[in-house]
Amino acid sequence: MNWRKTPEGKAKLAAYRREWDKKIRALPDDDPRKIKLLARGRKQYNDNKDKRREQQNTYYANNKRHIRRLRQQKEFGISPEDNEALGYNCHICGVEVGQNGQDKDRHIDHCHSTGKVRGVLCNCCNRGLGYYKDSPELLMKAAKYLEKLC
Repeated sequence: MNWRKTPEGKAKLAAYRREWDKKIRALPDDDPRKIKLLARGRKQYNDNKDKRREQQNTYYANNKRHIRRLRQQKEFGISPEDNEALGYNCHICGVEVGQNGQDKDRHIDHCHSTGKVRGVLCNCCNRGLGYYKDSPELLMKAAKYLEKLC
């Protein structure tokens, strides 16, 4: 087995790279060793750009739900447990959303001024609140309008 693939090997390699980076950054910008190393790094980056992009696209395609949950955790500050506790039913219409890996229809509703998480919405209800600018007054007017005409 390749030592770099073991957890201990990965940790050693990461520590070595951090130390190496510190040494390179400490060199003056006009140092020939630094210029050579940076040029080699740029060349390697440019030579492997397509391969890296393909790997990133493959990873994203295989881990969409995980990536979406990480983004929600970062954006809204909610843990995976809190996210699960919000449930899988829209808090307005009650339709089931986000089960069986279909997270694209499950939206975390939040107050845009305070950032506070309010609950889970389906795509339609989330868009509806957005169209009414999260304004209770506008929603009440729309409800009265519908009641009057029906």
